[in-house]
Amino acid sequence: HVHRAVLEKDETISGVTVHLVDGEYDRGAVIAQSSLSIHKEETAESLALRVFELECELYPRVIDQLVSGDIDAFNS
Repeated sequence: HVHRAVLEKDETISGVTVHLVDGEYDRGAVIAQSSLSIHKEETAESLALRVFELECELYPRVIDQLVSGDIDAFNS
């Protein structure tokens, strides 16, 4: 329901955040982010698809950086 909530709040930007997980919901050090502008005619379904495309681009990039050691998630 997150995309519907974003639209109901008349947000103009949405996106993806990759962060380290800690003991609290949606907290922890941010590793990477990617955002997009929300279209005026956006629906929750269209926004979900567009955000998913960002996820498909960002997650592999972050994983590659973790594996190569460019991001040290264990000492952040």
